[in-house]
Amino acid sequence: MGVVVRIGRVKAFLRAGEWRSADLRIERVLNQLTTDWISSTGGPPVDAPDPDRLVAQEIISRQGGKILLSAAASGKTVFRSYLSKRQMSFDFNG
Repeated sequence: MGVVVRIGRVKAFLRAGEWRSADLRIERVLNQLTTDWISSTGGPPVDAPDPDRLVAQEIISRQGGKILLSAAASGKTVFRSYLSKRQMSFDFNG
């Protein structure tokens, strides 16, 4: 399913590592914060039961806001999405 958050008066939805919002500026900021966080920390643990919620908690703590609703998605789908983000963020140039 995913996580619904509110930042000010704007709502955003996180599912399998991708943020969506009617406010494109907020959507871009949340996706960039998520990418930066995954690049610097590796993101949520591989064995996390609900990685989207962990990501939302981390990003909301940085951006401000509140989690309104959370429902765990299929573990395999979410696992693959974060694994691919980790692999894409790896710097091969050292």
